[in-house]
Amino acid sequence: MCTLVTIAQAHPVPKGYTRVYLCRHGETNYNLQGRFQGRGIDSELNENGIAQAQALGNALKNIPLRAIFSSKLSRAKATAAKISQYHPNTSIGVIDGIEEMGYGDNEGKYLAQSKHLLKDVIDRWNEGNFDIAWPQGESARDVEKRGTTALLQLLKDHPTYEQIALVCHGRFNRVLLSSVLYQDLRKMEDIEQDNTCVNILDFDHATETFHALVLNNTDHRIT
Repeated sequence: MCTLVTIAQAHPVPKGYTRVYLCRHGETNYNLQGRFQGRGIDSELNENGIAQAQALGNALKNIPLRAIFSSKLSRAKATAAKISQYHPNTSIGVIDGIEEMGYGDNEGKYLAQSKHLLKDVIDRWNEGNFDIAWPQGESARDVEKRGTTALLQLLKDHPTYEQIALVCHGRFNRVLLSSVLYQDLRKMEDIEQDNTCVNILDFDHATETFHALVLNNTDHRIT
């Protein structure tokens, strides 16, 4: 097992960089049941999700975090709160623009109910049609725009923050990582994002570019 602390110690943060621990929230009943959750459903962590979030907090307890941020949705805020328990003197905040993708009319439905639509939308994204949106919901391009704008603004506002944690969402993280690491949203389907996974990204303030040390690390996770 390669712990987050081991990875961080092996790769010190370069001067002029900010290290971002981009996480996904813990499990909810919507995740467990295979249902669309989206930015319009403010679900809570279930019992297993709370345990996962506690394990994530423990995995990050020896990382010198300067700040902990999350989306405004309860599942992300609750996960961030578990991290902050180990960092009582570290500021914690909520950011607009980093919520989960809006699935519109599909939110709350079981994935199996919409499997044909799901395949159609993802197939069209894979073809490069990133402006295709869910009915009454968002497109991949919509999420990319608001997500990258929010992240870059956060990093520009806090250039002296050497290490921060950011708790977001599964599809949102896929979109964001595809954009900032590869500049190609077709990479979304190649990027797994399990509950309470950690992606370690180093941001170079001079070039405004990102480099990934690890993606979808779940060595700490409670099943």
